[in-house]
Amino acid sequence: MLAAYYGFWDYWALYHKVTFDGENKLIYINEGVSAIDVKIDLYSDSKEWIRHSADAASFLPPMRTIGGDPTEGGNLAGDIYFLTNGWQIYLTHSVTFTGDLFSDDFSSPFIAGTGVVIGTSKVSALAYQVALDASTLPSETAAAVWGANPSGFGTPASANTFGHLLGKPMGICTSSTLTTTSFSCDRTESDNFWTPKLFVQFTGNVTAELAGFTGKINTYTSNTFTIDDTLPTAPAAGDSFYIINE
Repeated sequence: MLAAYYGFWDYWALYHKVTFDGENKLIYINEGVSAIDVKIDLYSDSKEWIRHSADAASFLPPMRTIGGDPTEGGNLAGDIYFLTNGWQIYLTHSVTFTGDLFSDDFSSPFIAGTGVVIGTSKVSALAYQVALDASTLPSETAAAVWGANPSGFGTPASANTFGHLLGKPMGICTSSTLTTTSFSCDRTESDNFWTPKLFVQFTGNVTAELAGFTGKINTYTSNTFTIDDTLPTAPAAGDSFYIINE
């Protein structure tokens, strides 16, 4: 196999998966390489070979490409690659090619050595790219997911979000209402903002009997929570709690 690449040692220094033989217009797949990305390993590397090889400039370029042109609805034509100017890929072993690859001059871009099974060419069913506009597809962005409203995108949309809930909002009990089943607090969200699917957990600066107690929210109106579970004792003004999603 090394004899096939004799005289091309300067190309090996480029660390390509292929070797370009300009005299014979052949592209050899290097030993040990079983997969080729047409865009990277053939097209891009052929341009690099032309730039950096001392004698490559005297040969006609091996490849061309089309694609990227605007089509309907802001979409783009996909990339298609062609071996051109009489170039072909000489296969000495089985290789899988990924990308849309054709030949300008021959029925196939490949030449298979004796006893070699032709390489598999994975091409798209339709060479077509869809241009996504992030400004019109907010549901596809991480920020939108973080801000998605788990209660069905109800009110208010600016809060009750996944990020809001994961941040475990904190509240402080106030003196307006303090019983074993309800308590007022300094939260300022609109009525019914905190849903019955959530819980309050007393922790931090809190009456000793309430430390660690978790109760399921029943209602939230006028800055006051009622809970399904009876508290061991009525909270005191200044007791702290978190709103959690268990």
